Amino acid sequence: MTNNGRKILTPALAFLLGGASSGLIFSILSDAETKVITNFFADGSMLINAVEAQEYVYVLRLLRDGDTENAIALLERNLDLKIVGLEESNNHTVRTNEAVLKGIEEAREYRIEHPRTQIPR
Repeated sequence: MTNNGRKILTPALAFLLGGASSGLIFSILSDAETKVITNFFADGSMLINAVEAQEYVYVLRLLRDGDTENAIALLERNLDLKIVGLEESNNHTVRTNEAVLKGIEEAREYRIEHPRTQIPR
């Protein structure tokens, strides 16, 4: 996995894994401690949203400029990162839902139809 993938995936995993245990943690912490932790996760969520917004704008510009090859390559890379995150989270929880399983299965089917390629330069 590239460093960019890790930079995106690490806050996402921290956010997801943290949310799963937040009920227990918040029940034993003071209000001030709870606020610090809540802000930490909110900051991580904002970071993910900000990075994704920048990526969407970049891909949209590629598409509008007719550079579909690079746009598809970047969307596929992001799909791969999302699936790695889903699978990793799914391996560390007992709460799997249908949306997670459907996302993984649809991505698997897509990758069978369209195997990975190198991102063009």
